[in-house]
Amino acid sequence: MKFIIDDNEIKTVIKGATIKGCLSLVSRNASFSFIYNENDSNFEKYKAKVNSKVTIKNDNDKNIFSGFITTINYVRERKLIEIEASDYFSILLNKNVTGRFTGTLFANIKKLLDGFSIFSNIKTAITKKLNVVSLGNLTYYDILEIFMKNIYETEEFKLYVDGDSSINVLLPFRDNSKGDFILGENVISAYFSKDSFYNIAKIKAIGNENVVSGTVIRLIDKANNKDAYFTVKSDIHTFGDIYTMELELKERI
Repeated sequence: MKFIIDDNEIKTVIKGATIKGCLSLVSRNASFSFIYNENDSNFEKYKAKVNSKVTIKNDNDKNIFSGFITTINYVRERKLIEIEASDYFSILLNKNVTGRFTGTLFANIKKLLDGFSIFSNIKTAITKKLNVVSLGNLTYYDILEIFMKNIYETEEFKLYVDGDSSINVLLPFRDNSKGDFILGENVISAYFSKDSFYNIAKIKAIGNENVVSGTVIRLIDKANNKDAYFTVKSDIHTFGDIYTMELELKERI
């Protein structure tokens, strides 16, 4: 894996990275730690700061996280720097905007995202025009959501920023399945309970970095010849020597 802060590769990261999120936001957070030595002449390039750009790549050199540092903690007795970062989607969720947004989805996405390190990966030929006015009471996400609801005519979607910093949309189940998870095989532990009419599950599984909160998976129990579809409520991906993930699930009925 590669860890890059402000274009400098950090080669002393220990135990890999943990990346997590939740269904209500589909926003990603990352945490990792690296060793530092104040007496090392190379230490200057390792001096991160809040809002520094962070990129994490997997072993295939694919971006799995892009964002900015939100918290830095120096553990001097252990010579560690602990980093917490948020993806760029958190800016859209929390930053209010004032202005009029008139025109097509594409024109307004470009207008909204200019100035951020985000670009659009939403593909549609729809040219429907809308008019949205914010007096400072709407966030960037609110405005994007208004346009999306009018285009997709459903509230069953979530916007998210992919690892390569492109904004995407998770559509309902038919467009959103991310593969099969088989108890006893790629699922190494599972816990099930009942919440009202829904089955709830927590599972620990090996590998599929494309599964994030908001996606749909098929959970299979070969021993009992059963299967069901679940929506991922929250997810924690740990990229280390062995890549694992922990998922909270809600059954789709």
